[in-house]
Amino acid sequence: MCEVCHRERDVWVASGALGPYSIARCQECLQQYAEPIWAVEAILMMVGGSLKNCNEYFPEVVTWHPRKNNYVQVKDLHVRAA
Repeated sequence: MCEVCHRERDVWVASGALGPYSIARCQECLQQYAEPIWAVEAILMMVGGSLKNCNEYFPEVVTWHPRKNNYVQVKDLHVRAA
């Protein structure tokens, strides 16, 4: 199972772009350079929960959005700070 989109597919283990972690990704997520939402959320917490701050560090990061059933850029996510 892909750890980014959570779909049952063949996966490959690859390092994350946002920190020192490795995750199982399907071919489609590898091609999109998509990161898991938990990694994006962890970075958001470190920069104060603001997408404005987040976009300064990694404006091109994408993740899988299950409700939209598609990939979205981090800057397009609506995140509420804790």
